[in-house]
Amino acid sequence: MAGNGDITGTEPIMEEEEKVAYIKEVLPAIEEDKEEAYLDRWWRSFHYLFAEEYPDPRSILIELNYTHFGNDALEDERFHFKDQINVLLVLDVSGSMANEIDGKSMLQMAKDSIYNFTSDLPDEANIGVRVYGHEGDSTEQTKEESCRATDLLYDFQQANINDIQDVIDPLKPKGWTPIGRSLEQAKEDFSAFPGENNTNLVYIVSDGIETCEGDPVTAAKELADSNIKSIVNVIGFNVGIEGQSHLREIAEAGGGIYTNAGNEDELREALDRGEALIQQWKEWKEGEIRNISEQIKEQESQAIRSRGEWLDIVADENYNHNFILRALHSEGYINRKAYEYMMSRYYERRDLYKEIRENEFESLEEEIEKNYTTQLEKIEEEYEKIMEEKN
Repeated sequence: MAGNGDITGTEPIMEEEEKVAYIKEVLPAIEEDKEEAYLDRWWRSFHYLFAEEYPDPRSILIELNYTHFGNDALEDERFHFKDQINVLLVLDVSGSMANEIDGKSMLQMAKDSIYNFTSDLPDEANIGVRVYGHEGDSTEQTKEESCRATDLLYDFQQANINDIQDVIDPLKPKGWTPIGRSLEQAKEDFSAFPGENNTNLVYIVSDGIETCEGDPVTAAKELADSNIKSIVNVIGFNVGIEGQSHLREIAEAGGGIYTNAGNEDELREALDRGEALIQQWKEWKEGEIRNISEQIKEQESQAIRSRGEWLDIVADENYNHNFILRALHSEGYINRKAYEYMMSRYYERRDLYKEIRENEFESLEEEIEKNYTTQLEKIEEEYEKIMEEKN
């Protein structure tokens, strides 16, 4: 039921009467007094139906680093452009990728999005493609075989769309999901490209969590902390809430961004951001340098926009909770005791999210200002060194 808000919702938006009718279909009436434990379960189920996805304030600084990738004043040197950029695409070919959205398999959507991504990349960029889930099947009998299988089908080189299609087109969704092992192997893939003079990026496209008892969070962190200094990004393709949490944790451990893509357009959009970054690297190589003061203004604007986005999401979610609970009570579907309990939980959540918005975004803006001050100090130090050398 998420996405049905007047401010942030996407068409078609359900009418209020439809929302109330749907709740009646999936949640039982509360006509008699119930214990608080029962009311709590009902509330959690009710809220789950309308829970919106909020931008994570903790990830915004990482996203801002991406926005200003290539700026040598950034504290994390992994976000500095180096002489060479290398991008490893890690594609999930597990059995669940056979699921369809609007009549098209998720795997075919992922393939087409990768073809679109690689078709216009600059010749100077190196692209590699690794896959997993392409061996065995989804049964226990072949689990061990499937969990071992993760292969670099296209070794790092200039992107040739025909060659990439030749190795990816035949793939069929089959097996399990060894994300951890794939990231361990990615360390070998990047072995010829140390982070000292290479910008190394990973983009994982997966529709679910690790299913092979691997530890992808640790593997992502080790990859980021190694001499390769890679950044691990994850695109969750049509993933449930549990899967989103798991995949986001992998991205955070790898110092990258988690992006949730619910359909093919959103998947392409997520990969397009990576393509834009590579084009930015090419511009950097050709000598185009962006002004730091302009960048900090963009960072501040992004923080303000994100703070506003939080407020809009809170408003939409609160309206749905408030309106539907009042309607259910007025129609006698939930009694007064249940209604008062649900409203108290609603007010608790509203106040909590407003508090998070104020505290987290205030900290974010302070961090941006701190980074700006640090950048200016570094520039001043470099200027003083140059003047001393001249004198």
